[in-house]
Amino acid sequence: LIYKMTSLKRDICCRDEYSLLKELLEEKTKALELVISENQELKAQLEQITMRANNAEAENKMLIDRWMLQKMQDAERLNEANAVYGEMLDRLKVSSIEQLARQQVDGVVRQSEEGAEYYVESTIPTAYKHKIPAHEGGCASILFEYNSGKLISGGQDRTIKMWDTNTGSLTQTLYGCLGSVLDLTITHDNRSIIAASSSNNLYVWDVNTGRVRHTLTGHTDKVCAVDVSKASSRHVVSAAYEHTIKVWDLQKGYCINTIIFHS
Repeated sequence: LIYKMTSLKRDICCRDEYSLLKELLEEKTKALELVISENQELKAQLEQITMRANNAEAENKMLIDRWMLQKMQDAERLNEANAVYGEMLDRLKVSSIEQLARQQVDGVVRQSEEGAEYYVESTIPTAYKHKIPAHEGGCASILFEYNSGKLISGGQDRTIKMWDTNTGSLTQTLYGCLGSVLDLTITHDNRSIIAASSSNNLYVWDVNTGRVRHTLTGHTDKVCAVDVSKASSRHVVSAAYEHTIKVWDLQKGYCINTIIFHS
């Protein structure tokens, strides 16, 4: 009887263990089926993403090819426009030189064959009044103050200098420009000096304080020309190598208009 009871207990334990293992096997089987299903779904998604990436790469290559072709065509048109502009500029220079020569000849009152009582002779200077070593690297722009004998110069050393033309002495130096000075202008009231710079900016100095009043940013290439409006000292116009002309408000210190040209 004891043996039977022991055997029965053993059978019950084996059945319980079998049931537990069976349940664990079913859980593992379900988990494996879920993992296989997720893996198949992820594989399908990966195939779709790969296909989209390939399509995007092909489309990107096609767009780059089109862009490069358009750039080449634009470069050809720009070269043609530059050639036409250069030819027109050469013609304009020749015409300007001829006109200037006529004006100079017409401006001199010459003694006629019959004899004129009054005439003015045009003479060429034989000696300079002052020799001024102004800027290291060279002087790119020079102008006079309005109704004044003061001379203003700007050069490769990133400075603006003011000179007394009577003595040839330096009276003031303006600092703050971060590039070579390529052109200069001054307002009609002689209060502000504006410099065009190779640093792609314009700089506005207060003549009285000698400090930079504004740094005008907006050009993306060297600023090669600057001038003050003849109607108002408030407005300044500049031109740069990136083929743009900008109009600036000196009171506000920012650009109020941009004109794009092709050459």
